Amino acid sequence: MDGGFEILINGVPRTFRDLKELAIDAGRELKRRNFAAEIMVVNVVTREWALVTDLTGAPSWRPAPGASA
Repeated sequence: MDGGFEILINGVPRTFRDLKELAIDAGRELKRRNFAAEIMVVNVVTREWALVTDLTGAPSWRPAPGASA
């Protein structure tokens, strides 16, 4: 069960989405508008995160800091 997703712009939390797909889409829209900015989507429960680096590809999810791989 996912608790939701925070979307950060340059490390600052800016918005929240309940569903992963909506969070990624919102991140892509923010990246389109702020191409030079670092856009990060973070699962608020597991703290897994992904950088939105382009407008078409799926982001690769990384474990939370300190989590065992």
